[in-house]
Amino acid sequence: MDIKAAVVNEFGAPLSIETIQLADPKPDEILVKMVASGICHTDEAGRMGVIPFMSRMNYVLGHEGAGIVEAVGSNVTEFAPGDHVAISYPYCGECKPCKDGKPYACELSKKLSFGGYMPDGTTRMTRETADGVQDIGMFFAQASFASHTVVEAKSAVKLDPDFDLTLAGPLGCGLQTGAGIVLNSLKMTPGQSFVVFGCGAVGMAAIMAAKIAGAETIIAVDIKEKSLSLAPELGATHVINSKEVDDLVAAIHEIVPTGVDAALETSGMDFLLKAAFKSCNYLGKIVTAGNCTIELNMAADLGAKSLIGVSEGYSVPKEFIPKLIEYHKQGLFPIDKLVTTFPFEQVNEALAALHRPDVIKAVLVM
Repeated sequence: MDIKAAVVNEFGAPLSIETIQLADPKPDEILVKMVASGICHTDEAGRMGVIPFMSRMNYVLGHEGAGIVEAVGSNVTEFAPGDHVAISYPYCGECKPCKDGKPYACELSKKLSFGGYMPDGTTRMTRETADGVQDIGMFFAQASFASHTVVEAKSAVKLDPDFDLTLAGPLGCGLQTGAGIVLNSLKMTPGQSFVVFGCGAVGMAAIMAAKIAGAETIIAVDIKEKSLSLAPELGATHVINSKEVDDLVAAIHEIVPTGVDAALETSGMDFLLKAAFKSCNYLGKIVTAGNCTIELNMAADLGAKSLIGVSEGYSVPKEFIPKLIEYHKQGLFPIDKLVTTFPFEQVNEALAALHRPDVIKAVLVM
């Protein structure tokens, strides 16, 4: 079928909205009419072609989609046409982590997420050219920057049809990552202390989750006024504008003299990751969700602390996304306060909004 999609024709160039072709779903797949798709910095990295695992091919980006099922493959029993779904990350289902119930640690995750092809090694998206049919890569085996897409049923989560699909899209990656870091990886408990460096969508989701977990002290560190003013509404007990303090680590220790129990760095800034280490107590846990490089003295810097890398918040989407939606219904996870919507035709403006101080989570509406 013909669909509209935002295509990366040249890395670094704006996306081009074009008519391309989408194949029918295979036996274990579903066809989804997209309603919304969150945008995160990984999509921008995909547009720039800086992710090492990406193929040198044209791509349709998008990995935080939500929509309505239009058709299902012959083996699919979990979904039916008309179902509302959120779409999350791909996984093979066959490796040891997958069989152990940890699909976020799939041994093929990088290949499946960035290689451009579905797990069977083919793509569902193509276009006609003067030289014949051209494959188009599907980011995260999802490619949700499109009017329709085909995904594996195991990567989709059935939603209550009353839930706003505009809010559902970001749950597939960014928000489940931030919340999962706190609830699934750190497993924070009541009375603990926590600092977040970088209060974008991942950081804000972590703040909300820390409040849900009962953290006593939640410190939000950022330079954007909107983030710093919103953070207390979401659960932060203290905010620090890092541009307005001479010594960021000292400012955190003024709040928690012995150091916090856990820290999350989301921005990929090396000096903030170093600050995260120095802000934690002796047994502190540091999670990095950004992309940076630092040198560590294992004895002096790490000691008895833990440095943790987290993929998708250690989240199993079919279990965790419904939990986040229930928290939202209870007023504990107010996704709507984070979202700024853009029409699909403004996909390039939405990507640019990643760098705007007034936008926390951009969401495309198809």
